[in-house]
Amino acid sequence: MKMKFFYLPLAVVATLGMTACSSDDENDENEVKDYEVTLVTPQGAGEAVNYVLAQPITAADDETAGSVPTLKSIDFTENGKVVVELRYAESGQLAYVTDDATKSGNTYTMSGRKVRGKVVVGGATRASSQAELDIDMTVVLKDGSVAVYQTGDEGATATGNTTAAGDETLDRLCRTWKVDGAILDLKSKKKNIKAYEEFDSDASGNFDLRQVRAEAEVQELELSDDEKEEFERTVKDVVITKSGKFIIEYTDHESDVAEWTWADAGKTTITIKLNGEDMGNKFITDGSRITFAFRDNRCNLKLDTELNDNSNNDWEVMLTLQLRG
Repeated sequence: MKMKFFYLPLAVVATLGMTACSSDDENDENEVKDYEVTLVTPQGAGEAVNYVLAQPITAADDETAGSVPTLKSIDFTENGKVVVELRYAESGQLAYVTDDATKSGNTYTMSGRKVRGKVVVGGATRASSQAELDIDMTVVLKDGSVAVYQTGDEGATATGNTTAAGDETLDRLCRTWKVDGAILDLKSKKKNIKAYEEFDSDASGNFDLRQVRAEAEVQELELSDDEKEEFERTVKDVVITKSGKFIIEYTDHESDVAEWTWADAGKTTITIKLNGEDMGNKFITDGSRITFAFRDNRCNLKLDTELNDNSNNDWEVMLTLQLRG
């Protein structure tokens, strides 16, 4: 089954073609406009670094070349996350696995369900671009198989990519966000219809996609078996990193990862880059643009797009994800 990157908003977009009408000014919370900001700097912001290996590491138990991905980089984020970047030699496709990580001295420790082990940094500080890594790490791949990456006595040379402090917009954006809800404003080009809908997170503070599937069933929208299964997922976090990762984490310990870059000089819009065939879908493609703004300890991410639903109604869509830092 293909990974549905950013499936939360896309599922909402795909299901609300018949929603009741609403005034344009019914709710202005989805407006992308900066207000007073009270975001607290993440505790690990000063330790965030992406270690790119000079030579990718082959898994210790990979008996057939290319059957198990090589280890390309290890990214430690602003909020105690690790993003393991892998590459399949045969296809050239990238894959990512995320989990929690802690740091003590020069040692990072991972003890989650997806990533376990340690990475010891030697021969460098954060201010230096070169580091020697001692890696002993087990990674659970998307198909459930396990890959073990070990450097042994030789270690591995890596470039530690960091971003200088002092960029206020970057400091605000790059952190782990909770999803409080989503707001949809829709307009049909072919019918005189405007639609508005809100979705909230569940009692645990996670965004449950089953409520979206329920709306789809009410509207009698046709969904494939794969699409129905995607609605069984619940979004736990949205993680944006200074190293350019855009991550959606789910409560089933899976995650979807893309890359982002600035789309404008004013730093109000980012562009999403998809790295694999199992990322994205017909609504969100390589190069999609997202505008954001901050208010208090929150961030609104707004996506403007167009799509054709099964009824060929040609919807214009403004979707806002409501995030809380």
